[in-house]
Amino acid sequence: MTGTERKAYSDKKAKKQGEQKRNVGTKTDARQLSFADIENWEVPPVSGNSVEIGTLPSPIWTETKAQLIQNYLRLFLYITRHGVYIDGFAGPQDKENPQSWAAKLVLELTPPWMKSFFLCEVNKSSHSDLLSMIQSQRKISGRKITDRLGDFNQWIDPVLATGSITDKTATFALLDQRSTECHWSTVKKLAAHKQGSTKIELFYFFPTGWIHRAISETKDKSILDAWWGDESWRQIPTLSQDQASALCLRRIQALGYRDVKSWPISAREFGEGRTMYHMIHATDHLEAPKLMYRAYRNLIGGVPAGEQTKFAFE
Repeated sequence: MTGTERKAYSDKKAKKQGEQKRNVGTKTDARQLSFADIENWEVPPVSGNSVEIGTLPSPIWTETKAQLIQNYLRLFLYITRHGVYIDGFAGPQDKENPQSWAAKLVLELTPPWMKSFFLCEVNKSSHSDLLSMIQSQRKISGRKITDRLGDFNQWIDPVLATGSITDKTATFALLDQRSTECHWSTVKKLAAHKQGSTKIELFYFFPTGWIHRAISETKDKSILDAWWGDESWRQIPTLSQDQASALCLRRIQALGYRDVKSWPISAREFGEGRTMYHMIHATDHLEAPKLMYRAYRNLIGGVPAGEQTKFAFE
């Protein structure tokens, strides 16, 4: 991209951010996106094998992160017309707010092109809620929903052995761990499963806002060894929260994905917003980060901008 093109994009982005700040307090449109809604939206420029995204105008809030997943998958399904969805921690995180439940929102996507679902939850009460939600869904021809009460790290091998995920199957894995429950070996198995040009797409949640507390309060350090994959997690207490998140980003980049980016998720109760998670999105599809950018911008359109969220995308 030429210097002139970069300046034009920068000027356009600054104008958009100004409009965002003037629209503080407007209500977010909760309806599902249609392709007509987004086909004319601004998209970032492409450079080489990755999409360039600079400073984001605002984070999104923890209660809307499930809508980010839903909006993104809907946009992507307009391209693939099919898909397999894996959710390793599929129970509700806030029972009072069904719009914060990713598994529910993904099951309710229309058109119903996603036909195969693997939903796991280790907590018995949350799994009971998950079963009730599944049973309440309308019947769709050709759809198969497989659920499991148990540890996703132990279930991942049977899921990958079902034969549902071929090299040509668009597959999305949501790893919305509460803290440090998802083993690094599980992440690697997902990334290595497909042998074609595109790996299983990952949405990995890193607990930025309480990572230091999580480490200090975990008495059994073998839990952290399994989460991180080795003992190098011991450097995290010496890092800032954002540095720890960036370290996790680099580890996922090392799995060989074409594009890996980290999207901040903030807590509204901290005023202008404190980053609680970073959602690390790993994909081999060049269109995917552009679609995520659109889904992200759609959600932040109705929340206070606060201070700009600055994160160096690579």
